[in-house]
Amino acid sequence: MSMASARGAVLGSLLLSAIRPGADPLVRRAVGWARDLDRLGIDVPLPVVHDLGILLAAQSTQWAIGPRRSLTAALSGRAHAIAAHARYVEAIRTLAAEPTIEQIRALRPSDDLVVVLLGRLLGAGRDGRATSRAISRDGALEGVAASELAELERLLPAWFAEAPRDGELAALDRFVEDLLRLRVVLDTIDLDTLELLSVFGQGAMDAAAHGAGALSGLAQVELFAALSSLQANDVVNFSLELLPSVLETTRRAAPGTYAVGGYQGLTRRGSLDSMVLTELAWDDDELARRLLDDEVLFHARERSEDEAPRVHLVLVDASASMRGDRTTFARGVAIALVKRLELEGEEARIRFFDSRLYEPFGGVAASSGRAGGKRGGLSASLPHILAFRGEHGRSPERVLRQLVAELDVLRTRDRRSPVVHLITHASFYAPRSLVQEVRARAAMFGVFITPRVDVEGGAPEREAQHRDWLDWLDVLDGHFTVDQATLGRKDDRAARGREIVRAIPKQAPAEAPPASIRAATIGPPSSRRLAEPEREERR
Repeated sequence: MSMASARGAVLGSLLLSAIRPGADPLVRRAVGWARDLDRLGIDVPLPVVHDLGILLAAQSTQWAIGPRRSLTAALSGRAHAIAAHARYVEAIRTLAAEPTIEQIRALRPSDDLVVVLLGRLLGAGRDGRATSRAISRDGALEGVAASELAELERLLPAWFAEAPRDGELAALDRFVEDLLRLRVVLDTIDLDTLELLSVFGQGAMDAAAHGAGALSGLAQVELFAALSSLQANDVVNFSLELLPSVLETTRRAAPGTYAVGGYQGLTRRGSLDSMVLTELAWDDDELARRLLDDEVLFHARERSEDEAPRVHLVLVDASASMRGDRTTFARGVAIALVKRLELEGEEARIRFFDSRLYEPFGGVAASSGRAGGKRGGLSASLPHILAFRGEHGRSPERVLRQLVAELDVLRTRDRRSPVVHLITHASFYAPRSLVQEVRARAAMFGVFITPRVDVEGGAPEREAQHRDWLDWLDVLDGHFTVDQATLGRKDDRAARGREIVRAIPKQAPAEAPPASIRAATIGPPSSRRLAEPEREERR
């Protein structure tokens, strides 16, 4: 069987679908969902992927429930098949009225998230096996042309007749029998995680941009883990407590000056209207090469910006000493901090470490305010952040040495000023000279989670005892601490997290403050204690 015939036989099964979409893009998205499920090894019939996926992803005004017009003729003389399909249509209508389906639909999930939800709902039947399909797709859905889907309604009857459909009708029967199990699984989906993804833009993309999928197969696997992890759920809930205050941040463009007429010089980047006209003299192939290699010249207008660009490295401890509440606090603060930096037009990269410094997910930035929408944005990395587990022990010295080497490389390749935010346990013991090497290359701030210490007296006594853990805190541009007792109280933990996220500066101060006001106090949050250093600094 040729590839075209195989594709027609697979697409012909859509005649059994219970949802009639109002536009071809929905069908293209359904084909993409089925293709991604195949790559993940999840065996689901195409009509089920089509119907349930559209229920999850598309607004109710974009589709209608009911059999297709030509189905009765295609199943003529097969009363049992017609009855089985009618039961399947009723099952889809029941699911469409589920409150959880409506809540997921309101979040406008991306294609990758729809694939993960379909895998979670349909990945295993009563016997532990996937709901099997009758026809092997074997890559038949790769490269489906838009013209084929444009003529889908007309071609479906002929394609449907190209293969026996008894197996697919039996799969629809099994779907109806498993309806109760599916509704139970639906109720176990963590909507908070989906909400967090939507806050970070994972579900806010235009429907026309869907189909290719922004996440890799690995990220989809990470999403599977995040949706079923209790620890990830704790991180999500804590992040959602911090984000409302972060989202109040408004992005302010830096003031600049532009020449009204004329240009300052030439640059390798610019808009088409500022391209040097002689570049158009190149032939098409050479011009395309020059564009790809950033060799095309553009006129550059005079421009001055008050702030130098920065790149933020948010390093999160993932060693065994950061389990439980500490992991929840560290990752929640990191997510909220990156979101705050993104809103302010900064770029941030989230990195995990234990005995070594791990690469950012996909080897690219975890978030980029200037390069928003590129692969590797925070929305794409969020599943990795929620599901990541450390693999090794703890070696602060090795981590800092690796960081020094990477900062040296970064400074040679990137003109932006690096800023390091270290979120770790108070036992992050490292040589003072090594911390000084990091500080010589980048501004450095720390957030330290200290163990519970019962000391008589007030905050000064507790802080004096905690100041003994590390002998290099004065090297940092600033640091914040939170003790275990605060982590144990939900309200105090959230308030302290908000204080830290708001107070962490974006850059090192012009003149290093004295050690007396360099550190924020530990323990329960207090607006008074945070305000005092600010007043002293203004003096």
